[in-house]
Amino acid sequence: MARRGSADDREANTIDFEAIVASQRKNLEALVQANELAVNGAHAVARRQVEAGRQILDEVSTVVGDLVRPSGSVEDRLARQAESSRRAFEKGVSAAREIGEVIAKTGNEALNVIGNRVIEGFDEMRDYTHVG
Repeated sequence: MARRGSADDREANTIDFEAIVASQRKNLEALVQANELAVNGAHAVARRQVEAGRQILDEVSTVVGDLVRPSGSVEDRLARQAESSRRAFEKGVSAAREIGEVIAKTGNEALNVIGNRVIEGFDEMRDYTHVG
C-alpha cells in the first residue's frame, strides 16, 4: 500500500500560487507587448505602401504627361520615358525592400519579447515549489 506523505512533508513542499499568478500575468504582458509591436509594424508597412504608391503614381503621371504633351524629338521622349520608368521601378524595389525590412524587424522584436518571456518562465518554474 502506498504511503502518503506526513503532514510535515506536505508543509515542507508547498506550491507558491502567488508566484504562478504573477508568472501568468507576465506571460500576458509579454503577449500584449508582442501584439503592440506587430500592430505598430503593420501600421508602418501600410504607411510605407501608401507613400510608395504615391511616388509611383507621380512617376506614371510624368510618363503619361509626356505622352499627352509630346515635346522634343521621338528619341528624347523615349529617353525621358525610359528614365521615368527606371526611376519608378527603382522606387518600387526600394519600397519593397524597406517594407520587407520593417516586417522582419517587427517579427524579430515580437519573437524576442516572447522568447525572453519563455526563458524567464522556465526560471520561474523552478521557484514554484519551495522545498523546506
